[in-house]
Order: sequence, then structure tokens, then C-alpha cells
Amino acid sequence: MKDDKHLREEMHDSTISDLLQHLTQLRQKVPVNYQLKADLKAQLLERMREMERMQAGRQVVKVVPWWRKKRWMAGGAILLGLSFSLFFWCRHFVISQEEALNWLPPIQAVEQIALAPNGEQIAYVADGARLFLRSLQDEKEILRFQLPATKGDYQAVSWANRMDRLAVVEESGDITRIWLINASEEGGHQASSRLLIEEPGTKFSTPDWSPDNRLIAYTRRKGTHEEVWVNSTVSLEKRKVADGSQPAWSPSGAGLAYVHDGMVSVIDLASGQVQEVGAGKWPDWLSDDRLVFTTSNGNLAEARLHEKPVQIVSLPIPSGVQDKIVRTNWSSNQEDVLIAYQSVHSLAFSVAKRR
Repeated sequence: MKDDKHLREEMHDSTISDLLQHLTQLRQKVPVNYQLKADLKAQLLERMREMERMQAGRQVVKVVPWWRKKRWMAGGAILLGLSFSLFFWCRHFVISQEEALNWLPPIQAVEQIALAPNGEQIAYVADGARLFLRSLQDEKEILRFQLPATKGDYQAVSWANRMDRLAVVEESGDITRIWLINASEEGGHQASSRLLIEEPGTKFSTPDWSPDNRLIAYTRRKGTHEEVWVNSTVSLEKRKVADGSQPAWSPSGAGLAYVHDGMVSVIDLASGQVQEVGAGKWPDWLSDDRLVFTTSNGNLAEARLHEKPVQIVSLPIPSGVQDKIVRTNWSSNQEDVLIAYQSVHSLAFSVAKRR
């Protein structure tokens, strides 16, 4: 009988230890989704039922030593904490409430549209030289601005971290320009503008504002060679940062993500140190140590830069855009996302929320 009691005690201890180990393995290896949460819940319920059956089968009332009670309580607390952390971890990146933007005019390139920092508006360039700001809460609420009247076409737009300030890229023959635009309602339909940079024989694209709005990173292409440059919006000084394209500022402004030879990389601007992340394109940041990018098969991946080696996991996405994603553009609080995806005949766009 004494051996049987010791055996049951050891079974309780090993059960908690094994389950904790199993939860750790799940957290590291299993893709994050709601099925994982459901599996975890089922396992916990089954373990609780098993322990109740063991308790009910005992014939002798047993006095459990105080130190063993503490051990079981501590194990239960850890188990409960892991359950809740895994639950919220699973929820953190589930994209839901997708809504197609069917009212958009035809847009030929993903750079011609951008999500506002607060996630409540989108900006897009269309009709040659017009900038549109449209509310996502009220489709009838739309502002129209005339861009600088040149002979060129506007190919890209990027929203600053101020709601009334944007950057647009204009192409005119062999000359490309980047304009800074103030698009406030007080200014009327003619947006005030300032030329940031102009250069013949090159192509500019993918402008992206630094968090303090004092710098703009962009792609500079000459022939087939692409480089990432940074231009001051104050002093107009500029410098090359790296070979590559599609720059994206980290939330702190300390680093830039970009794409080179099909690989997403991150450069520390102070040291110049480059960290290669993984194969993909169109990087965007969720935090200073979490980077999202589009995979070669048209889905989303997240890179956790603080882990060594860097851990890359697939992100759950709405079924309607699986295997079709071209680019995502996140709001500054990372709760809203603009999704560009390839439909049957053209680019399509939708907005979604993270729950």
C-alpha cells in the first residue's frame, strides 16, 4: 500500500512535468492558430478528468505533506500561466474581419496605395496627378487633392507619422522626383508641396518615412541596379545605406529592413551591421524585434529577431487571400492592415484587423 501511494504521487509529479514540457514543445514548433488553442484546451480537460478519476478511486484518506502541496500548487500555477500565455500568443496574430475594397479605382501597383498610421484612412494616387484620402469608416468621406501639375505620372505614395503629410513619387520621362505633400483640409483641394529630390536617369520607388518624419528611405534604381538611400527632409542631405530595395523603418528608427537578392535583411544604421532574415519581400514591422514579410508562395511570415537563431513562423491569414498576398501595410499600432493580393486579372485590396 505504501509503494502504491508513492507511485501515485510520482505519477502526479511526472504528469505535471511531462505536460509542461509538452506545452513548451508546442509553443516552439507548432504553427500558431486556433486549432492549437483547441488542442491545448482538450488536453487540459482530459488531464483534469484523469486526476479526478484517480482521486475518486482512492480508498484511504491521505494527508499530503505541506511541501508537496506547495509543489503541486506551483506546478498548477505555472501550467495555468502557460495556458493563458499560449492562448494570447495564439490570438496575437490572427487576422480577421477582412473587408474587400471593391470601390477602389483600378490600381496598377501596390505602391500607389497606403494605409494611414491610425488605420482609419487610405491614400492612393489615381487619375494622373490626383491624391485621394478616403475614410475606411465612411466611404463617402473622401478628400481630393491636386498634385503638382507636371507632365509626369505619380507612381507611389507613403504616409508620414503625421496624418496630413505624405510623400509621392513622380515619373516624368527619364526624370524621377519625390515630393513632400501637405494634405490638410484647410489648404483646399490644391495640396501644398515641396520637392525633396530630383534626379535624371534614375527611378525612385518605395518611399518610407522614419518614425520622427525627419528622414525618408527609398529605392534608387539605375539600369537594373537597386540601392537603398536615405534623404533628410530637413537638410536635404542624402546617403546610400545598402544595395537592395523596399526599405522599411523599424519603430525606433534604429534600423531598416530591406530586400536584396530575394532575401529580407535588417541593417543597424549606427553600426552598419547587417542581419539576414529569410527569403521574401515587402518587409514591415510589428515591433523592433518582430518583422513581417511576404513569402515566395504568397503568404505571410513573421521573423522574431530577438531569438538566436532567428525564428520564422507562418502567420494565419484570411482564406480568401491565401497564396495570393503581394504586400501588407500595417498601421502604427499594428492592429489594422492593408492587404494587396493578386486576383484573377488584377491587383485587389482589402483591409483587416488583428484580434
